[in-house]
Amino acid sequence: MGILLAIRHLETQDNREQRFSSGDRDVSILPGQHFAGNMMATLRKFRKEELIIVHTGLRRSIETTVLLMRLLGYLRNPLVVSQFRERFGGELAGLRFSELQQLFPELRSPNQLWGIEAPEMGLESVATFLARIEEGITQVARLVPAPCIAIVVAHAGSIKGIKAVLTEKEVDTRKQILCESTPQNQEVVQFQCGRR
Repeated sequence: MGILLAIRHLETQDNREQRFSSGDRDVSILPGQHFAGNMMATLRKFRKEELIIVHTGLRRSIETTVLLMRLLGYLRNPLVVSQFRERFGGELAGLRFSELQQLFPELRSPNQLWGIEAPEMGLESVATFLARIEEGITQVARLVPAPCIAIVVAHAGSIKGIKAVLTEKEVDTRKQILCESTPQNQEVVQFQCGRR
């Protein structure tokens, strides 16, 4: 596998309400959404026969995948790689950002939640999250033969996790990537695999 395209799922009510829509929270996308023309133009640069679509097994990822498959005329079954689920939130899952700030007053933006470790509340550690993402990349590399292109329909944090694992070796630098700005819903991020 030489190219991995990561697409953030379409918008959910959790996204709209700035809730921590973690990997242990299964919500649907909002109805009536369409893919932006520039997103589809990016995907149409690749031949349909080269594409292998992957989702995380969560409803927002599955529903986005179904719509994407229809638009692309993709007829094969998508692969499920649950390692690409968002960071597990435990007791924090579903809380609004304002509620998270009450628990962690140092938070100034949602991205800063990556700097929080709260195992007593069931929040997945950053180290465990990144190890899981790395497992997902390894699984996709095994399942997607070259020269096919993997399209992973995933979550904002997962996409940043993929970037961190594919581009950096140092733990602190990987954490900095997780704290960067979040990909927008349906944003496409392209990665060259096999290079670090």
